[in-house]
Amino acid sequence: RYTLTAGAAVTSNRLQLQDFYHMFHFEGAPTFEPFDGSAAVNARGEYVLGRPGDDRDGVMTVKMEAHNGDITAYGERFQNVSAALSYDWLRRREGVRGASVRLDRFAARKGAGTVEIAGTMDPGARMHFTATARDLSLDTFDALQPQTPGASPIARGSLGALVTVGGTPDAPRVSASVQLGQLVALGRPLGAIAAEITQTPTSTF
Repeated sequence: RYTLTAGAAVTSNRLQLQDFYHMFHFEGAPTFEPFDGSAAVNARGEYVLGRPGDDRDGVMTVKMEAHNGDITAYGERFQNVSAALSYDWLRRREGVRGASVRLDRFAARKGAGTVEIAGTMDPGARMHFTATARDLSLDTFDALQPQTPGASPIARGSLGALVTVGGTPDAPRVSASVQLGQLVALGRPLGAIAAEITQTPTSTF
């Protein structure tokens, strides 16, 4: 019986995230697919094959830190991104469901506001993430920009939110507390609004 261990390190002042995904075979993984852009990256990957107790296809572990990033996430642009995460691919045949992900830190700016995310995803793609948004200006959101050049923004005001995400990527469970301040929508002043939002999949897990 033998154990094979191989490792690789990546250090770049400006690495395209799609190139990083390609290096470590993450293309199409639901964990990473919503994110694109570039950042300064320090990463190390290790692949172990034949270790007693491991899956027969081996185990791959990637640890990454990124900073000074400019990325797009779920169609929205963010600046000054920093992140630290580890990804343990325990059963590669199962794709993302065979992985364990730990996001120690994701911090970004959007205009004058900030977004912070942390959490884990267990094998089986069970998510446990928390996100906090502070002092976001609605007129910085790409999704709220008018389709007609020169037209007024669809909405103006400030946004703060606390969001928890559970479930799986294909059946997420979302709970959010949202505060909107000085809201103006379609030209109508609406003032301050607080809302509780939940999303629950129709299937039972």
